Amino acid sequence: MALFLGFEPFAGAYLSSATMQSVQTAHPLFDGVVRMIRDYMAILQQDRTRDFVRFGRRMRDPHATSVNTVDVPLQDPSLPPVTSSSPLLFGFVPYGETQPLVYAGAFGRPDLESVGLLLMNWTKASDNNACSCFGGMAGNQSITLSIAPQDYELSPGTYVLKEVTPPGTPPPPTPIPFSWTGPKSFSFSMPSASLRFVYLERQ
Repeated sequence: MALFLGFEPFAGAYLSSATMQSVQTAHPLFDGVVRMIRDYMAILQQDRTRDFVRFGRRMRDPHATSVNTVDVPLQDPSLPPVTSSSPLLFGFVPYGETQPLVYAGAFGRPDLESVGLLLMNWTKASDNNACSCFGGMAGNQSITLSIAPQDYELSPGTYVLKEVTPPGTPPPPTPIPFSWTGPKSFSFSMPSASLRFVYLERQ
């Protein structure tokens, strides 16, 4: 979440006599969060993703021309909900604010004539039962971004859009070069509780 919100969610470490089973029983969200983080890390730990997210420069968020939003209920962020039906990330997103259901962050590498886009859908379909604030929109999402090469210190030219996928998954289709000289729309489908990393690379 710090990659998008600019701060680390509340967390800590301490010695405890609690067993993992007791933690899982007390916090029904635990297993779901672990699975989500595991899936995210499968993409974030790829060398090509790290070229941008770790060694690149966090730049202005791409402009979303189409994305669902939710007005997150106002509650104490230090006391995130822990019921089994609660939205996974309600303990991390800013309370009392309108939030997109898909976060989009940009990481520039002008030295590589590239810009990476990190996309995260933080909702799942069962969130609709947990909070009427979603209006039935939680779950699978789509997002459309309008970006120009000048937004990320890139020169107009011929580019390709590539995607980093986790090990063991089918490779994405061969990218088709296109002319990118100004604002252009890019649309992405986002399965529930998913992360995608794509990047635009000059040819």
